[in-house]
Formats: sequence, structure tokens, C-alpha cells
Amino acid sequence: MSIRRLCIPVLAAAAVAAFSVPAAAWSPEGHQVIARMAALYLTKNAKTQVEELLGGDAAAAMSKASTWADEIEAKRPETKSWHYVNIPLAEGKYNAERDCPDGNCAIGRMAADMKILADKTQPAEKRAEALKFLINLMGEIHQPLRCVDDGLDHGRDVKVQFGDRRTNLFDIWETDMVKSMQGTPDQLVSRLSTKIKPEHRKFWASGSLVTWCEASAGHAKVNIHSDLYGAAKLSNGELLLSVEYTDVKRRLVSELLSQAAVRLAAALNFSLK
Repeated sequence: MSIRRLCIPVLAAAAVAAFSVPAAAWSPEGHQVIARMAALYLTKNAKTQVEELLGGDAAAAMSKASTWADEIEAKRPETKSWHYVNIPLAEGKYNAERDCPDGNCAIGRMAADMKILADKTQPAEKRAEALKFLINLMGEIHQPLRCVDDGLDHGRDVKVQFGDRRTNLFDIWETDMVKSMQGTPDQLVSRLSTKIKPEHRKFWASGSLVTWCEASAGHAKVNIHSDLYGAAKLSNGELLLSVEYTDVKRRLVSELLSQAAVRLAAALNFSLK
């Protein structure tokens, strides 16, 4: 399998119509949901190796590891660019030379980590670190604002009055979306996984790191930025967003978390044969 394509056959879009919505890094809870749900879809070989590299039960170990890459960012600032892909919002197509110079973006880093993880001659510590980055970064690329260069610092420059709180568009998608779903990570995994059918998994796992990021960039344009056209503005220039905004986007966020989990499992199953 090449980096550009995880070789699981593509099904017709109609096969997932019952679940499909336009396809969102997440709060710690969001990353934990993705990691725990991905563990459900690991092959026996992949699960065994995950448990050897991280120690303990796969789901619990992956959940614990899911925020590690965020936690070490301050001490390792060179990793900051690995959490994003700067695909121009208007264009929506990835260009490695432009959007990922020297491999310093989420796509470049994940591709490198998959190679490290697959290479059993590498030290266990190096493979474990690659695994922890993969677990986190797969979640990151399913938050659309992390996959685009929107000229607004990934939505941070879009100041928002949200309920009784002043915040910005990026933080709403990073934290409020998952928190609004209510429930522990285990409860959310239970609710979301019951809706995922085998045909969903096959469809979502097809494609590549590139096409998944391009899809996220498209959703940032259509389902986030374009949605804000005509939104009410306050006298200080801030957008006024109803607290119902998270309710409107909940089905979308549910699918994005599910897609991230399925694709993480596919990447690990491929790398840990």
C-alpha cells in the first residue's frame, strides 16, 4: 500500500447514505473517543503489537496515548507543525511542496510514522512514539480547521460571542463540539459504534491521508466558513453564534469522530501486520 492510498475498496456513496453527512483536533475527550473506538477495529496482530508497544489493554493504552502529542508540544516545539496541514481554503487540493515543506505537516509526519511503526528493526521506543503520534494526528486531521490555510489562523481570528462566553471559531470546534455531546468517552464510543456498519468502515477506510485531509479542507470551507456568511455581527465585530450551533453540527461531528477511528484502525492494521 502506498502512502497515498490505503487499499480497501471504495464502495458507492449510496452504501452509506443512511449515515452519511458532509465529512471535524478535538478536546481530550474527543481524542479518547477516537482512540478507544479504533481499538474495536484492530486486527489480532495489530492489537497484540499495540499492547506490546504501549503496555496494557489496547483501548485503555491508546486512550492514554491519544493526547501525548499535545502534551509534549511545548517541550518539543518542532512538532507543532505536525498537527496541521495548510491546504489553501479556496483551492482545497493538497500540494506537498507548498503545504508540507520538508514533510513538516500532519500528512508528512503520519506517513513517516507509519513507516517507522511497520519497521520491526526500529527500537521499540521509537516505534511506540510513532504510534502515539499516529493516534493523535489521525484525530487532528478530522477537525477541518486544522487542514486549511484560511488566512484566519485556522479560525482563531474569527472572534465569536458564544452564549455568555467570548471565544473564537477554532476553540468552538476544538472543545465545545465534543463536550456538547454529553457523556464519558466510553459512553460516546458505545453510542457511536452501534451506528457504524461494515459498509461504513469499508467506505471510510478507502482513500489516503491526502484525500482525507482534502475532504476536511472542503468541510472547513463548506460546513464551517460558508455557514457563517450572513451571521449576525456585534458592534465590536464579533460574530454572534447561538448555543444551538453545536446541536446543529452534532451529527457531522459524530461522523467525523467515527471516520477518524475507522481510519486510525486501518492505518494501524496496515502498519502492524
